[in-house]
Amino acid sequence: MAIKRRIAVTIGVVYGMLVFIAVAPMYLFSFQQSQLLFLKIAGGLYTLTLLPAAIGAIWFKRVGGSWMIMVAALSAIALSAQEITRYQRSDRLLVLITGVLWWILIASIPAVIGLMILKSERN
Repeated sequence: MAIKRRIAVTIGVVYGMLVFIAVAPMYLFSFQQSQLLFLKIAGGLYTLTLLPAAIGAIWFKRVGGSWMIMVAALSAIALSAQEITRYQRSDRLLVLITGVLWWILIASIPAVIGLMILKSERN
C-alpha cells in the first residue's frame, strides 16, 4: 500500500474510532421524537459505518472512499435540515447561517478523508 494511502486510511480509522467511541453511545441512546427520520438514518450511517469503511479502504479503495463521501453528503443534508427546522423567527438569521455552516463543516470531515483515499496513488 502506498504511503499516501496508508496515511489517509490511518486518519480514517482514527476518526472512525473517535466517532464510534464518542458519538455512537449518545446517538444510539438519545433518540428524540422530534428528530427527522432522515437525520436518524444519516446519524446512524455516520456513527456506525465510518470505521468499517476506513478499514475496508485498505483492500477496496473505491468502495471505502466513495462510502465516506456519500455518508458525509447525507449527513450534511440531514444536519442542515435539522438546523433549519429548529430555527425560530425570533432568532437572528446569522444564528441559522452559522449553525448550518458548522454542521456542514463537521459532516464534511469524512468527505475529505474519502477524497484523500480516492486520490492516493494506485498500487
